[in-house]
Formats: sequence, structure tokens, C-alpha cells
Amino acid sequence: MLPVTGRKPVPLPKGMPPYVVVRLKRGWRYSESRRVCVSSEGQETSLCEGLPRGSRIVPVVPHAARADPKSLSKHEQNLARYMHVILRKGSVPSQYLGALRERPCVEDAQLPPEISLPE
Repeated sequence: MLPVTGRKPVPLPKGMPPYVVVRLKRGWRYSESRRVCVSSEGQETSLCEGLPRGSRIVPVVPHAARADPKSLSKHEQNLARYMHVILRKGSVPSQYLGALRERPCVEDAQLPPEISLPE
């Protein structure tokens, strides 16, 4: 096996919009029909407020995000908390991390992982 000496970044596919990975706090869910995050107590908040026009939220695991939390295992409930915040083409995702992290429903917001291959 050859030693890995460096990494070469792999560019994202052409046309792929920029995005941020968001993990909701426990007890929060994203309601696709209402386009807001809803707490188990009924509090609502928007993830898209203050983001570029046309931004949208996409659950990483749509089936788990749409399911009744009581019907999911502990691990499935955890997966249901992950969302991709898809930004308008040309947006810089790092500019929106702070604003997303301040939302009452967000536990964490991160840039997507950088994909690379050994050189």
C-alpha cells in the first residue's frame, strides 16, 4: 500500500448550489408544508429568514424527517435533525454560519465536508 502524502481537492459537480449542513436541536423538526421549524412545544421559527432569496431547506433523510418521531428509533430521530440549507448560486456559505447558529432551533451549522482524494 502506498503512503498518502497529500490530498487533492475534488471540485463539486458543475451547477451544484452552495449549502450549509444544519443540525436541529432535540425536540425541533422542520415542517416542509409550513416551511418553518417547529418545537415539541409548538414554537415556530424560520431557517430561511435573512438568507438569500430562493434559499430552501432539504432534509438529509427525508423519510425520517417526515415520519412521526415516536415511530422512529433513537438513531433515526437523530438523522431526522439534519438539514441542508441550499443557498442561491453564487452565495458564500461561510457568511451564513453565524446567523444560522443563532436560530433557536439550531444546535449546529457547518460547511459541507471538503471532498479530496490522495495524490
